[in-house]
Amino acid sequence: MSEKVNYRPDIDGLRALAVVPVVLFHLGVAGFAGGFLGVDVFFVISGYLIGGLVHRELLAGDFSIIRFYERRARRILPAIVVVTAATLIAGWMLLYPWDFVIMARSSLATMLVSSNVYFWKFFDYFAPSAELQPLLHTWSLSVEEQFYLVFPLTMALVVRWRPKMVTPFVAAAAALSLAAAMVVAVDDPNSVFYLIPFRAWELALGVLVAVSGFAPSSRRRSEIYATIGAVLVLAPIPTAFVPGDVPGLVPLLPCLGTAMLLAAGTSHETRVSGILTWPFMRFIGLISYSLYLWHWPLIAFARVVVGSTELPATWQIAIGALSFALAAASWRWVEQPFRNRGWLSRPAVFSLSVVSIAGLSLLSGAVLLNDGFRGRFPQSEYAGVGMTDEDLDEEAAWKACSDRTPSEGLCTHGTDRSKPGVLLWGDSHAGTAWAGLKAASEVAGRRAILAIHPACLPSLGLYQVDSGTRKRCLGVGPDLVSFLESDSADVETVILHARWAMYFRHGTEDAGLDRMPMAAPKPDGESDGSVDAVASGLDSLVARLKSIPVEVILVGDVPEIGFSARQAALRRYRFGDPLPEAPMLSDVRRQAAIADSVLGATAHRRSATWLDLAPGLCKPTCPVENDGGLLYGNHHHLTAHGSRSLLTPVFSHLLSDRSLVTPP
Repeated sequence: MSEKVNYRPDIDGLRALAVVPVVLFHLGVAGFAGGFLGVDVFFVISGYLIGGLVHRELLAGDFSIIRFYERRARRILPAIVVVTAATLIAGWMLLYPWDFVIMARSSLATMLVSSNVYFWKFFDYFAPSAELQPLLHTWSLSVEEQFYLVFPLTMALVVRWRPKMVTPFVAAAAALSLAAAMVVAVDDPNSVFYLIPFRAWELALGVLVAVSGFAPSSRRRSEIYATIGAVLVLAPIPTAFVPGDVPGLVPLLPCLGTAMLLAAGTSHETRVSGILTWPFMRFIGLISYSLYLWHWPLIAFARVVVGSTELPATWQIAIGALSFALAAASWRWVEQPFRNRGWLSRPAVFSLSVVSIAGLSLLSGAVLLNDGFRGRFPQSEYAGVGMTDEDLDEEAAWKACSDRTPSEGLCTHGTDRSKPGVLLWGDSHAGTAWAGLKAASEVAGRRAILAIHPACLPSLGLYQVDSGTRKRCLGVGPDLVSFLESDSADVETVILHARWAMYFRHGTEDAGLDRMPMAAPKPDGESDGSVDAVASGLDSLVARLKSIPVEVILVGDVPEIGFSARQAALRRYRFGDPLPEAPMLSDVRRQAAIADSVLGATAHRRSATWLDLAPGLCKPTCPVENDGGLLYGNHHHLTAHGSRSLLTPVFSHLLSDRSLVTPP
């Protein structure tokens, strides 16, 4: 990122200190829960090196915007183009069309320097679904390049206007960005994670260290700064802790630590810089960019092959070793040649950049236009993995209904108003149940309505803890209750169906008996976020619905099978591996005990109906496939085939014969 005239070997060591925790965190190695903060260290380093270089050139009257972007192209493009191309090839071989389309969207966004925006819209970085996205890590590259689309010209204007105001201007910009991150993180941490307005302060902090010229005045002070800086960088890595848990401040400690290390090494060598300049540390720093690019696609595809987001230790070791090998090769034969101005001229750099970006964009577009090239696999295989055209159409249909309000128009199936309608209300599990309800409503001659809000517990007055948009769920209950109270609703029956156990933090893949519930009556999700408080929110909703009055049916969740069914089915087709053992009824009972207890008690107290699905589905083993089709898409969402097979009979009885219903 910098010219050799200002080369500092300790910065290569600092890069190693940043990239290794990131790799180990992504591999799932214990003790590196905060390893993702290494990306923040990279941001500060980048701001320091590039900001300092631009500032020096501007003051010397030697800055060229063309030369600036030439350096960026030489530094960034070759490796990312090679990795993206390799990822598309691997996706062709390993991913089914639906997943291949998702990956192609991310590769197109990567080429257009907008993958952070793409992943912000569709993926929580820390959610299990994100762990299978091979280009998820490119969000940070987009953040950095977006910063450098604006920074050089802005800096040039400030230098021309008031050269002495550069440091105050950068400091003010950094403070404004950090303040915005702290404010927005309260309700929308996902935006703070991905988007440039809330990340700019990290790059600006590095710029500030460079342009201010700040450096400790003595060796002793340099030692103190370096020691404190190293502690601040390393301390959050095991747990990503933040004193007081102030929203938006998780990256602050490593960023400040990085700034202190950069400043300390400006004028004096220290004990810490001595460690950072060890040859092994410097080598890892030199290959850190390629290492960052290669490791994540390898991990994501390994998870597809293994059929689990948790990789065995042998896989972790193998992927780590392969990542280092590919990174070293990429640095030697991809990065280095393109930085050699004697080997590649400026026009050639820009020409190759345009051709490579356009070529990969066209390839990604071809995947999108051809729906992931479904002809790569036989049609019989699509049924075996729950990805027939019908499955995908039904999945797209309920997703298109997500987060609709009554004023926008809820999704409706059937137009016959001779019989009162039935409303299915819930989260994404209600979405997957929609196919089963539609089939049942046709037989019963009832109009079916869908109110689906992913990750929102059907309730009144609850925020969602750990949700990227916590307040989004708060208005759902009042809006739907008002709709049901109106004359236009014509709804007699409300079915509440959700992934109940998740909201009590029990029975999910990351559950623990003592975990905080996922929903709470306060936006901070603290003190009152107990099981009783969450149960009260559900109880309030049922009581309000009964007063309308409408019939209320609480339908228990489908059993969670403990493994991704589609990934397991893929392994069966690719490698002949059998599907993992399905859970027993006793396992399901234990996982959902708290949620089932709350649902049963609520139904009894409010004279509603409570239907426990597990005994009817698990006899005693819970089915994963039938009639040549997969019942589950992942470890808890049903396919359309699964919805019709498992839930249509249930809904048919609920809409006609109530004898099936289990009394509370």
